[in-house]
Amino acid sequence: MFLELLRQEKEVFFFRDRKECDFVLKEEGSQGQKITGAIQVSTYFENPAVRKREIEGLMGAMQEYGLEEGLILTLDDEEILEINVGGQDGKEMRKIFVKPVWKWLFE
Repeated sequence: MFLELLRQEKEVFFFRDRKECDFVLKEEGSQGQKITGAIQVSTYFENPAVRKREIEGLMGAMQEYGLEEGLILTLDDEEILEINVGGQDGKEMRKIFVKPVWKWLFE
């Protein structure tokens, strides 16, 4: 995954606060450099403990950098998770796209 992100000319960083996020992406934009994405990679995403850990790590990076969406790459799982993070009206949502690595590589 790291080499593919570099091939796509992304600046790649690791995020760690209370939890970890495998890849945080920084890109050059019209207003300078900005964090534009967060990605977790998980082989066994169906295991409840692994699922919780991966989601929490990704959400930590998303919250830190104000990202609305995140990505979890897996061997073969695919779904869209909508996570309620509260907000002023209690209904602020974040999306996490879960998809197989092979599908992501062909996008």
